[in-house]
Amino acid sequence: MPICFTLTVKGENKPMKLQTIDDEMRAAFGAPPDPHRWFRNWYNTIGIGLAVGRSFAQLREVFANDAELVECLTYLEERYVPDCWRE
Repeated sequence: MPICFTLTVKGENKPMKLQTIDDEMRAAFGAPPDPHRWFRNWYNTIGIGLAVGRSFAQLREVFANDAELVECLTYLEERYVPDCWRE
């Protein structure tokens, strides 16, 4: 059973493309574009956590010792509302 998630800009009603979010994070953090890897592997860590229903606060506890992921969490939490479901 696949687990899924989306991120929607706060105040909007249409989810953003995850690749667009990745591109925006790279620009915000001054990282070069990379169409083959997620910035700081956020999709495979934070994204999966959101997909299984964890909140940003819970993920902050999980990744408390990883300053780079905490920066990504802060960035995402300030801008987006997550939605998750199972198919």
